[in-house]
Amino acid sequence: IYPVYRAAMSGDRDAKCKVVEAFLPKVVELSRLYSGQKVLMEDVIGEGNVALALGVEMLGCLESEQETEGFLGKMIMEAMENYILEEEKGTEFDRQVLDKVNRVLEAADELSGTCLLCQG
Repeated sequence: IYPVYRAAMSGDRDAKCKVVEAFLPKVVELSRLYSGQKVLMEDVIGEGNVALALGVEMLGCLESEQETEGFLGKMIMEAMENYILEEEKGTEFDRQVLDKVNRVLEAADELSGTCLLCQG
C-alpha cells in the first residue's frame, strides 16, 4: 500500500481515490468509538468522510508514506470529536434558551394573577 500512498502524496488523482476507498471502512470503525454521544452516527461518519477527503488532499505535506495512516486517522478522529463538541454546545445553548423562555412565561403568569388592571 505504500506505493499508493507515495503516489497520492505526489498528487496522483487515481491514487488519492484508492486511498479514500481504502479508508472508508476505517471511518466507520472509528465512528464506533463515539457511539452513545447523543448524536447521529450517520453524521459522525459524514464528518469523518469529509475529514478523510480533506486529509487525502493534504498528503503532499507529509515527509514519508509511513505517516499516512496516522495522519488520516488523526484528522478523521479530530473531525468527529469536534462535531460532537459542537453538537453538545448547541444542545446546551438550546436548553438555556428554553429555560429562560419558561421563566419568562412563569413570571408572566404570576403577574397576570396579581395585576389589578387585569382583574377587571
